[in-house]
Amino acid sequence: YTFGDAGELISKDLVAPTFSLVANIRPWDYVQVEHLVRCAAELDLWYSAELLCDAAIATTTQDDKRVMMATSFSKDATTEALLTDGRFNTSLPQDSIGHLAAGAIIDITFDYRLYRRADAFATKYYSFGGPER
Repeated sequence: YTFGDAGELISKDLVAPTFSLVANIRPWDYVQVEHLVRCAAELDLWYSAELLCDAAIATTTQDDKRVMMATSFSKDATTEALLTDGRFNTSLPQDSIGHLAAGAIIDITFDYRLYRRADAFATKYYSFGGPER
């Protein structure tokens, strides 16, 4: 993966732990989470992209509950398991980092025509992705 105009190569082995660190530290004032989510998805690091989204949403909702990863579900898993328990506040601004991250991961999966994964993400992040996705 080539990053920006510098032409530097980015290795998955170096980037995946970095995404995990960012998700744990949550420096949202200094990084744009939607760009990190897109970078993770473009590197085929879907677990990292989802981890970043979950961290952004947890920061937005001030909720640190452990969430289920949509990328780790078997094909037999029902979408009911992906539904949230209604803990999201619908009065949040539409440009919050949770909305930006969820929108980015849903859009990139649709762009790559990964419809089952996009459906799983759209279901999981329904409160942040919106009904239009």
